[in-house]
Amino acid sequence: MKEDRKNSDVIAALREWTQTATEPKLKPLWGRSRELSETALRTVSSLKRRCEVYIRRSEQDVFGLVDQRRLRAAAALGRICRATVSDCEEFFTSAKGAPLSKLDSCLARLCERAKTNYNESGRLIVGIYGSENSSLKMEIESLQQGKNQVSSFQSRNRETMKSQAQIEELATSLAEYLDSIYGLKASRTQVEKEIRELNSRIGSTERTISEIEEKPEILSLDANQRELRRLRQELLDVKISRLRGPLSRFLSVSREGQNAPEAVETLSKYMQAPLTSLARESDGYPALKEVLLALQKAIETGQVGLDKKKALKTLERIRQILGGSLLSLQKEAKKTFETRKELLRTQTVRQLQSRRAHLKLEHDSFVDSRKLLEAKISRLLEETSSKRSQLEGCLGRIEKLVNDDFGRNLPSDLRDRILLLGRE
Repeated sequence: MKEDRKNSDVIAALREWTQTATEPKLKPLWGRSRELSETALRTVSSLKRRCEVYIRRSEQDVFGLVDQRRLRAAAALGRICRATVSDCEEFFTSAKGAPLSKLDSCLARLCERAKTNYNESGRLIVGIYGSENSSLKMEIESLQQGKNQVSSFQSRNRETMKSQAQIEELATSLAEYLDSIYGLKASRTQVEKEIRELNSRIGSTERTISEIEEKPEILSLDANQRELRRLRQELLDVKISRLRGPLSRFLSVSREGQNAPEAVETLSKYMQAPLTSLARESDGYPALKEVLLALQKAIETGQVGLDKKKALKTLERIRQILGGSLLSLQKEAKKTFETRKELLRTQTVRQLQSRRAHLKLEHDSFVDSRKLLEAKISRLLEETSSKRSQLEGCLGRIEKLVNDDFGRNLPSDLRDRILLLGRE
């Protein structure tokens, strides 16, 4: 509310200053504009009243006339005047209270129609209604003179009047930019508050997770998990690194029905979870050996499609594994999985593990929400920067118009107040 009040005050000060700056040059123009408007309205009223008189006269003259020439003249006079009265009424509807620019266009339209009305039937009234004809022509000429005066005034002072209107429009736009900046700042403040709340929750969650991870039971569980990751890495990167591609190809061939379903199932398990599969096997991993023997045969018979060099290296690795190269790793894996199983048998460990997993999900959700809010802050800052640039440009145009057309400079303190509100 305080910021809103500041915006209103500075815009009021700007409008007051622009009025003071432009008034010396505009005041005489406003006076002349009012004078021209009043003269034009009086001229149109005079034309309308005269036509109304002539309408009644023509209606009276029609009764009792036998002379066709006089009848046609009376009808023509009534027709001209009724059309002109209708055009004058339309003019008053459109032009009364309108700015001089619109009055000018309305006068031009009325002049054109009045001349057209007269030219269509004027020749029929000349010989019979000479006085009325002269008066109508004088009224139309007077209307044209008034229109010319308005047009001349508009032409001479159009740029000045246009500048004044532009200054008013720019002041309105500047007020809208200030309001937008204020609204964006309020939104940013709210988002920053939400980010602070999320940071507090994230910090609290991280502290709770750290407390859980410092407990001996979880320290043992995490150490066990690290050991399992190490064993899996050793299995994949050292022991069977050369077999992943051939095994994958062999699995595709096996699924086409060239090997027993049991072999396909064993191979699928090893492809999905190699360390777990190795640990679950009997000592000496007989099922894996059976698969490797089948793979060996497939390579030797060309079913897997390896080039000679790669086939030789793969066969060598198969022979090593068949010879027991995985025995010690299998033993370590069994022992490590058993330790994990024992740890998870304890209710406390399970509860702590579950609690930590839940907190990590909650933590990740908070972090994701914070990222979205931080992105929103960035968008708000970009939009604020854009509005600020528009505000500065708008203020610059006001300064230029007032200086160029009215010879006044915007006070530096007022300018600084406006720009300061745009930066806050």
